Amino acid sequence: MLSVKITTTILLLFVVSHTTCQRVNNSQIFRTVSIPDLGKVKGKIFKSIWTERPFLQFFDVPYAESPSGELRFKSPEPVVPWRKVRDATRPSKRCATVRELHKVRNKVNGDINPEDCLYLSISTRALTKKLPVMVYIHGNFLNDGSGLEASPGFLMEKSIVLVSVKYRLGPFGFLSTMTDDIPGNAGVKDVILALEWIQENIKHFGGDPENVTIFGQAGGAALINVLTMSPAVREGLFHRVIYQSGAALTPAFLTSEPLQASQEIGVLAGCPNITNITDLNNCFMELTSTEILKAYNDHLAKNFRSGVGYVGGSQIVIGGPSGILPIHPGKILAAKTFKQYPTMGGVPKNVGSHILKNIYVNVFNETIPDDDYYAVDYINLAITQTNGADPTLAWINYAKNEFFTDGEFNNGTFEDLISGLIDVS
Repeated sequence: MLSVKITTTILLLFVVSHTTCQRVNNSQIFRTVSIPDLGKVKGKIFKSIWTERPFLQFFDVPYAESPSGELRFKSPEPVVPWRKVRDATRPSKRCATVRELHKVRNKVNGDINPEDCLYLSISTRALTKKLPVMVYIHGNFLNDGSGLEASPGFLMEKSIVLVSVKYRLGPFGFLSTMTDDIPGNAGVKDVILALEWIQENIKHFGGDPENVTIFGQAGGAALINVLTMSPAVREGLFHRVIYQSGAALTPAFLTSEPLQASQEIGVLAGCPNITNITDLNNCFMELTSTEILKAYNDHLAKNFRSGVGYVGGSQIVIGGPSGILPIHPGKILAAKTFKQYPTMGGVPKNVGSHILKNIYVNVFNETIPDDDYYAVDYINLAITQTNGADPTLAWINYAKNEFFTDGEFNNGTFEDLISGLIDVS
């Protein structure tokens, strides 16, 4: 697998930009696309950032049915056809996250279902061509983020079709009791179904289904790395891969024992019997989405100081009935049974600085505890916060050899270690 380091400039300008697009002066410029066997969608013309090239954007085109009710935690079902022209001229629903808990609280009993979020957005330079397709899988730690991270304002300077995918996050996408009722990895299956939709329908938006590159950041990168290894992914869904700041080998994104965290979330949600898995499953199905989010948020707050590796309910599950990742990805790589794709990967310089800032603010309370911490304690804390436990000492040994001098490792203060701690994080 070829690995190419991408510079910070390329990552920030070419891949993930939070800069909004420029709207064409005439706000009444719309285009409607007919998708055979599904229905019609109405998009809007915008302009690119640098050269103001016009492109057409369709927000929130459904690729699956709402995964609520009996479909909660289950595999997504393909979207059924619609009759009226769908208005895809502005973004609407986000997948439910704790960041928007206060918004969801006000809508649970209204006409907006916070679990109804399986949509993709499409930006294209030409409807009648056969352009390369880039599919963005957004990041964070599989519990937050949005497909809107991939603003098309820069990418539409090139002749491509850009697709950004929304998938279930946090407990809705990754909670697992290792049973058929709540198998886990629902969010991964969402992305797989979205890729199937793209293969079937992207030609109607000027895209070439035989030229698809998937790219993602952090948790999104880990998720697409899993797609290259999963037996649940058929040949030909995508053809190239770009990894940004993440991979499936990152411990924080994986778990083979999700039940304990699921039980803890069940306790926080008020489930009366967490030891009987059938009762626990039934409880999760009966809870409102707000109640699930609140319990997950409480679990997140309880375990936050220990590090992201100790937060359950939002990790890709190894094993179990989902069929996504039968064994640990490290074993798949060692056995060389994964699918090989032309690949790029990289990280921005000093990307771990925000993790170190969180440690300084939330763990150290904005003080420097040199009187209580040896250098190895600081390094182990950074590893734990980022990846979870390090029982084999592989991470600490790697950090010692790659990021610190012998003097720093043995006697370094917090100030001495800052550069290395950023790299560890």
